[in-house]
Order: sequence, then structure tokens, then C-alpha cells
Amino acid sequence: MMADGSAKPIEDVELGEFVVATDPETGESGPRKVVATITGSGEKDLVEITVDTDGDTTETITATDGHPFWVPNQREWVPAAQLQPGDWLRTGSGTWVQVQHTHARTAQQRVHNLTINQLHTYYVQTETTPVLVHNCNNASTHDPANIADQLEDNIYFHYTSEEGHRGIVANDGHLKIGANSAGKVHVTQNMGNPLEIERDIFMGSEDYAGKADFMLAFQMPNGAELLFGSQDNERILRGSLKIPAENVIFHGRNPF
Repeated sequence: MMADGSAKPIEDVELGEFVVATDPETGESGPRKVVATITGSGEKDLVEITVDTDGDTTETITATDGHPFWVPNQREWVPAAQLQPGDWLRTGSGTWVQVQHTHARTAQQRVHNLTINQLHTYYVQTETTPVLVHNCNNASTHDPANIADQLEDNIYFHYTSEEGHRGIVANDGHLKIGANSAGKVHVTQNMGNPLEIERDIFMGSEDYAGKADFMLAFQMPNGAELLFGSQDNERILRGSLKIPAENVIFHGRNPF
């Protein structure tokens, strides 16, 4: 769905055009610029998703199996291959349409994706109805269950605000955590909900209120030099920290 309300095939969307993007967790929605167009060809695992648009009519969307769709009744991004009959998808008007059935197939296919500035979401169109998808093809980085599946000694967490999260996540999926005013990045191996992190990591300082609402979980890159912080549960790095996309386990609203 383009910013002016019109629709066009994804392969016809051009770099620099504006589409409608939505953060379904905060409700923020508006025009955002297309900063990259992505095309791939070859054998692809595809999913045909049939949705009920008005009670009598069904329409179909075809997506790659890993493409994340927002499922509002679960309040999470779900890969196309994991959508189930009865799941709901969010439309451009904020209403929901229900998944009737899905069909997986493998085919030689040319596929397209977009990278959207800031909110990293856009709407794909059935015949008449736009539904919300994420421009990231690695839905696991939005699935809190992925954290438990990959816990190990080299997993670290960085907590931040919503605004901070937006500034950290790059368009290609890597993370770049900028140094603070003291030239440091703070990380921890403690998991917790925002109140616990504000109490145990931020020591209850009012200056850090709201700065544990979003969480990044990642494998520490090779060669990163970790130093002990002022607390036993804190580690610091000097300068900014860049985390390759393949090291990212989760990023998003604090799920605890």
C-alpha cells in the first residue's frame, strides 16, 4: 500500500517512493521511504495464504515461507509457514482478516522484498486488502521463544527505549549500538522485565525510566573486548558495538 493509498505490485515499487508503514505494538503509522528493493530468483519455499476478507469472499497472498506477518490476536510476528487457519492478520485500516487455510509449495520463482526506513514494515496486497508484513525475512529475531532456544555463555542483552531501538536496528538486520556520552556500551547477561532491569541494572535511577522497554539479545561478536562494569551483572565495551545480523537472536519490545 503506497503512501497515497494506491496499490501497485511490489516489483514495481521504486527506491525512494513512500509506502504506509505501521508499528503494530505502538500504533504508530504513516508514510515511510523505501530505502532498498530486494529481488531473488531460484528455487523458493512459498506459502499461499488464503484469507476471508468479508465473510463470503476469500483472497490469496503468496509469500516466502520465512516472511513475517503480524498476527494481532497473538501480538507477534509469525513466519508465513507457521500461520494457521484461524489466525488473524492486520489490514491497512486496522481491522483484522482471518486466515482460512495455507498451502506450501516449492517452485522456481522470482521474489521481491522492500526495506523500509524506521518502522521496517509495509503492507502487501491481496486482490483488495492490504495486510501488514515486516521487511525482515528472519522472523525468529522477533520471536521471544528464540531466546530460550539459543541461551549459551556468549549471549548478551542490551536494554533500551523504543527510540533507542529504532536507532540501533539497521536496514540489513545488523545492530549498531552507539557509545554513550562516556564512550561506552553497557551489556549484561541478565534477563528481566522492564521493572526488574530498571531496579537491578539501572539501580532504580529515574534517568533510566523507560529504557528497559526494548531488548536486544545477541551473540557477542568475535574479538569484542569486554570489561567489568561497576556492578557484577554489567559488562562494558569502549566505543560503539556492531553486531552482524547472523549474531542477532532477538530484538523488539521486552517480552518478559
